[in-house]
Amino acid sequence: MNRKNTVILVLLFLLIFSIVDARVSLLPAVNWTFIDVEFEGFTFGNLEYKEEFSGREAITGENLTGLIVQNRFGEVDISSEDRDDIAVDFEVIIESNTEARLKEAQEEIELEMIEENGQLSIRMLRPENETGLEVQTNLQIRAPRDLTLELSNDFGLIQLADWQQEVKVDSSYSSVRLNDLEGFLNLRADFSDLEINNLASDLEIRTRYGNASITNFSGNIRLDSRFTSYEIENSSVSLQGDISYGGLQASQISGSVDLDSDFAGITLTLPGDIEGWGFDIETRNGSISTGRDLAIQDEGRSERLEISGETGKPMLRIRTSHSGVTLD
Repeated sequence: MNRKNTVILVLLFLLIFSIVDARVSLLPAVNWTFIDVEFEGFTFGNLEYKEEFSGREAITGENLTGLIVQNRFGEVDISSEDRDDIAVDFEVIIESNTEARLKEAQEEIELEMIEENGQLSIRMLRPENETGLEVQTNLQIRAPRDLTLELSNDFGLIQLADWQQEVKVDSSYSSVRLNDLEGFLNLRADFSDLEINNLASDLEIRTRYGNASITNFSGNIRLDSRFTSYEIENSSVSLQGDISYGGLQASQISGSVDLDSDFAGITLTLPGDIEGWGFDIETRNGSISTGRDLAIQDEGRSERLEISGETGKPMLRIRTSHSGVTLD
């Protein structure tokens, strides 16, 4: 997909969802199904001239406390190892409609590494004018285990694995794969497909338009979600947040839940023994469904489930509008 077509497609998405957002509040209760979002990379071969080059740079990790990585239109793969330096392998693919423009672009593209105040910033410098060009920059980074990380990438794949310290990720129009993280994770994603596995600390996540899968989580989750479908499995602590125009399915929940939802159905799979659990659930223009022996109050356009819980037991507080709650 060339850059012009990509931008046109993005603008069309934004226009469609703006119209939907403006009108959907007039609708009665609905089960909202969001469009699948999956980034598959860029297809080159549209332009006549092509050049590829790659390289490797390394810098000592001594006196560094953090890593900042910025990229766009390409892949970023980062992991930590038992090492003292930071190694960066980069790959650049350029296509152009003229041979002269191709050579000019090749001279403008380079890897920049700047160390300042204990932070190492890494990014690929791109041509100032990319008219008539297709440029993809891919980064593979191996770093010591004791660094914090700020990572941003647009229009590309993000892969991060085996990281011990705090992580901040910002992505747009991307696929994000995060595995085996021990520190606090702050994640912001627009038009992205997310897979997060094995998190040992808290997660703060903001999503717009996409899908998110979170598995094996032992921290607290704070959601700010719009037009996103969530699947959460094995969450042992609390789940809280606001979700709109999407949905949430969470299985093997063993901690407290505090959610507000508009046009976003919620399905929770609870453990077999919920004795002592508290419930404070209310749906407006939606229903509460369960196969459990729980007394649900039908109040016309609303339904309620209220059970006082025991001290130290999980509490489920949920408020929905134009969507329902299912407790399995």
